[in-house]
Amino acid sequence: MVVGTDLALPTTKGGIIAYSTEPTELAVGSNDTLLTADSTEATGLKWVSAGATASGTSLDYKFLTADAVSGSWNLTWDTRDFYYGGWYWSAGANGNYCEYEHYLSAGTYTLFVVGINKNNSGILDVYIDASEVASFDTYNASETFNAVDTQTGINVATSGMKTIKFICDGKNGSSSGYNLQLSGYQLHRTA
Repeated sequence: MVVGTDLALPTTKGGIIAYSTEPTELAVGSNDTLLTADSTEATGLKWVSAGATASGTSLDYKFLTADAVSGSWNLTWDTRDFYYGGWYWSAGANGNYCEYEHYLSAGTYTLFVVGINKNNSGILDVYIDASEVASFDTYNASETFNAVDTQTGINVATSGMKTIKFICDGKNGSSSGYNLQLSGYQLHRTA
């Protein structure tokens, strides 16, 4: 703790006060970076890329809110859908979608989507920005909670903010509807 020292406020936008041998201003990081502890730095702090940045790290997200939606989506709780605490998003029309904004580092990812597959479920397409990266038929003759659909080998060519879109794109011929019931997703960086 510093006692009896006048600490000046930061002089640049986004600057913060840090400490090495005396109080010092740490300049704001670049866009889409996070402040993290690093004992090799004089202040013990440094700015790093956000999101899943190294092989073996993951972005894990629950479908509780969305940055953008199209169509009618409902938030429902069911104790049988335990993987993400019982909550899931659901939509019932072809073309309905929800979007999320996340920072992703360039690399290769595996996508896991958790939800409920049943006899009135539609086909789920997943996009990162404008590129379709996965398509899952979520139809199942009997209701299946905590169903995990997986897509490997998703290439993210450049680091930055990405729009991840989940959209109903048709249905299995045996399905009686276009429902998507989504609990959560994970993007796991593999390389």
